[in-house]
Amino acid sequence: AFDRLNQVLAYLTTSFHPAFQPVYHADRFASDLGVQEIVRATAIERLHLRYARMEALLGDRDWLVSDRPTVADAYFYG
Repeated sequence: AFDRLNQVLAYLTTSFHPAFQPVYHADRFASDLGVQEIVRATAIERLHLRYARMEALLGDRDWLVSDRPTVADAYFYG
């Protein structure tokens, strides 16, 4: 359970949550408004992949790591 917790937290920290940055802050990636829209659209498409990964991690469980909520669930909710 400890290893799974660390794996889930690592995924949330390095892949899931950072994937939202281009959606909300496209101006950090491009100055042109047209390009910013492309950045946002691309990021949203990639978010679908991130959510699919989270669905796979969750599987048929109620919680990400164990049979009760952990910090990973709280972090995912955030």
